[in-house]
Amino acid sequence: MKTIVVVDDEVNARQFVRNIIAREIDGFEVIGEASSIKEAVEVISEKQPDILLLDIHLEDGLSFEIFDYIRFQQYTNVFITSYDHYAIKAIKMAAFDYILKPIDIEEFVETLEKVKHAPMIFTNEKDSLKEIMEQSSNSIYIQHQGKHIRLRFVDIYALVSDGSYSTIILENTSYYTSYPVSHYEQLLPEYFFKAHRSVIANCSKVKSIETGRGGSFTLQNNITLSVATRRKSEFVSHVNTYS
Repeated sequence: MKTIVVVDDEVNARQFVRNIIAREIDGFEVIGEASSIKEAVEVISEKQPDILLLDIHLEDGLSFEIFDYIRFQQYTNVFITSYDHYAIKAIKMAAFDYILKPIDIEEFVETLEKVKHAPMIFTNEKDSLKEIMEQSSNSIYIQHQGKHIRLRFVDIYALVSDGSYSTIILENTSYYTSYPVSHYEQLLPEYFFKAHRSVIANCSKVKSIETGRGGSFTLQNNITLSVATRRKSEFVSHVNTYS
């Protein structure tokens, strides 16, 4: 049985989450609730749950601040938020799970089932949530084999879609992730370019582009990828700017 503490400053929202868990999902139990940072620190420290369901905006601040007082590595964290571009961007950068309000029951159930079977741990015990959020300006975190792994943008050569999944290519290795390229598109710096509907390239890592009407380019690690004909001229210009 996985135990949960729900942190939300709206009592109706907390009750709604309780009801979904009780009615729709086996193997979970809500063992505590909190409406503020102060309450959350007390309840989490006392109850020691497996999973935290955290609304981002609380009555006394942002739920991120809870982790100034407790070790977030001990818990699987799922954030719940109304649409907030900057908060969602930070969460996606750090590869945490999140659920948008108003809560879609099917999405909520799928997310909890996922974290039940694949809880996230961190490769660096010294990491803090604040550090991870600060690092979002120059890196992303991905979920890989039950761990969060930090990838610096400058080390990424390209991202390639495979349906609703994608492969992130580095110099000598690659990572298969459970998100499509579109998930990362708005997170990447300006030196990345969408060369094809399924390919985003780091222009500073491009070794050559096929001349003529061909539709391919080669990275510095000798991997060849596709470029759309209609995007080729703009891609060449982008590569010239950042190479």
